[in-house]
Amino acid sequence: SQIDQNLRKKFFNFQKWLTLGFVVAAVHGRIDSVLLLRLGGADMTGLYQAAYRFFMPAIQLAAALSLVFAPRFASFDTYQKTKKYLGKAIKLSLGLAVLSLLMIPLSPFLVKLIFGFDYQPSIITAQILCLGFAAFLAGAPFAAHLIYSTHRTKLFFLINLFQLVLLVTLDLLLMPLYGSQGAAWAMTITLIIINSLLAVLAITYAPAKN
Repeated sequence: SQIDQNLRKKFFNFQKWLTLGFVVAAVHGRIDSVLLLRLGGADMTGLYQAAYRFFMPAIQLAAALSLVFAPRFASFDTYQKTKKYLGKAIKLSLGLAVLSLLMIPLSPFLVKLIFGFDYQPSIITAQILCLGFAAFLAGAPFAAHLIYSTHRTKLFFLINLFQLVLLVTLDLLLMPLYGSQGAAWAMTITLIIINSLLAVLAITYAPAKN
């Protein structure tokens, strides 16, 4: 029937842009290490990767939060319910983001404990990255809202594409000057800008009608 065809087309478009968005996200999730290896060498990349590993739990936690938020945002039938749940999700994510900032004072101890004194240059790198990943955690509900409540998966793809371009541009500018710390600043600036953009869009767009 015509209704079934429209539903299939709608689902295909939703899934197409969502998949493309995640593909681009996978690329910009690793591109900094690839560029740093080429521009700064193996030693510099090792220092950056040592600092980056502290934030793997933050990445996994954000993914877990998205899995929790997604079905809830998809299920609400009124804007009021969506807005109320978004407020609760924001409070949770902000709380986790604030907790993640504890990495700033703890990083000198943790880097030396886990990696040894040879990795002391990673301390500042970890502290810089902490700011970016705090923004990343805080932005988790906004990304889920954009995808599953407003159904704007094409916009999700475009944001990820912009994130890739922004990150690569900042990497190319900052890595030659500051090495691993330049890579950390590029990542942090990118995450803050992207998640601020997601927050603005979450407020701007109303939920789609099912």
